[in-house]
Amino acid sequence: MAGRRELGVRSEELTIVWMEVTKDRFRLPLAVADSARELARLRRVTASAVSRGARTPGGKYVRVRVDEIQPEQCPEADPHRGGCRKKIDDARALALYEAGYYDHEIAEAFGASTTAVWRWRRHRGLPTQWEKVEKNETGGQAGLGGKTALHNRKKGASRL
Repeated sequence: MAGRRELGVRSEELTIVWMEVTKDRFRLPLAVADSARELARLRRVTASAVSRGARTPGGKYVRVRVDEIQPEQCPEADPHRGGCRKKIDDARALALYEAGYYDHEIAEAFGASTTAVWRWRRHRGLPTQWEKVEKNETGGQAGLGGKTALHNRKKGASRL
């Protein structure tokens, strides 16, 4: 994250930013400063002109409250994929899987989505924990379901 000094912000308590903006519908910033006086000096106008312009709706000066400068969540994220992708450590995830952890529990351990863990597991050809239980109950034939598995489904018990 870039510090406030690197962004050109001097004060530790950043709350207000003064800007000169374009007068079109996009209102893009042309100049940014910490105070009306500083913006006036940058644009070679009086401070009162900046203050008055900020009070005028649709004016070329605006006063914006900045609560907090947000860091980039994932600078290495692909913008076309939509969001961050968490790395799943193969050895650690496999250890959790072998210990009997479900997909949602592995996802929680890595801070990733359940879908990411599902993809990781399917890519390696690993069955779900539920499929492993069914396979053991039916004597090696996954998907047929044993007496206990059928009984639990009839009772409405969840797979988790």
